[in-house]
Amino acid sequence: MNTTTLLSVKAKKETLKGSLLVLAGASGYGLLSPIAKLAYRDGFSPAEVSVGQVLFGAILVSIVLIIQNFTGPKLSEYIKPSNRQKLLLAGAGTFLGFTTVFIYKALALLPASIGIVLLFQFTWMGIVMEAILTKKRPGKEKIFSLLVLLGGTLLASGAVEASSIHLSMLGVFWALLSAVSYTLVIYVSGNTVTQAAPLSRTFYMSLGSLVVTMLCFPPETILFTVSNFEIVKWGLLLGLLGVVIAPVLLNKGLPVVSLALGTIISAVELPVVVIASVLILDEKVSALQWLGVIGILFAIALPYILNTRNNKK
Repeated sequence: MNTTTLLSVKAKKETLKGSLLVLAGASGYGLLSPIAKLAYRDGFSPAEVSVGQVLFGAILVSIVLIIQNFTGPKLSEYIKPSNRQKLLLAGAGTFLGFTTVFIYKALALLPASIGIVLLFQFTWMGIVMEAILTKKRPGKEKIFSLLVLLGGTLLASGAVEASSIHLSMLGVFWALLSAVSYTLVIYVSGNTVTQAAPLSRTFYMSLGSLVVTMLCFPPETILFTVSNFEIVKWGLLLGLLGVVIAPVLLNKGLPVVSLALGTIISAVELPVVVIASVLILDEKVSALQWLGVIGILFAIALPYILNTRNNKK
């Protein structure tokens, strides 16, 4: 086996490893919605839950980072970010904060199923963005995966079965902005100061997300969140998943996969939402929604299936 072949095999292994990390990270994001609904049942508003998630998540990241710095092994393969790089990471983190704010505003004006479908437009936006940045047309397998993905999203979200739909143009605007913002989250997670350790990158990005969230929500919401002990458990749980675990996994996995592939894999978030809603909330899911879930999972697996076939030829 020559050097070129060895490098190719190593690159494929790294891409597979990165893809699995992205899959796990996106699945973590998928668990947020069902858990947030449990918090809503406890009487907390979406705004309070969102602020709690970002605030307590940033605190958790800080604690974990401090513990790692004092007790963990020194990671020589990573650099220590400069002040400029810290600002870049904090700026990158603002997109995650904007995504939270925009989708919150959208869901206040739109049915949840429509809001989800519009948010998941990040799938094709990521592929278009990669094509623009690399000046290369996406392959047929990615385009086919995208079409299956969009169809699956439409079914899995329940939008097809919605009996009466009132579309607020302002709500559509906020939802599409959330899709653009989430596309940028995926991009910056894979391209901003990737030489730094994933946990360190996540910490500075969480600070940027926290600043945006604090500025966009009313002061009374923030005061209530920090002074109400009952919301702490939800803030810690959602923060652990949505600000610590999922971003660290994405920050580790996305730098080794392409933007297009990263957005396709990230679509696993919706099947996780559906499955977790059944298991955690005991919600009813229709046959069409399950068909959509299967379609999304197939679309995610398709690039790997086709790549394996091409390698065997």
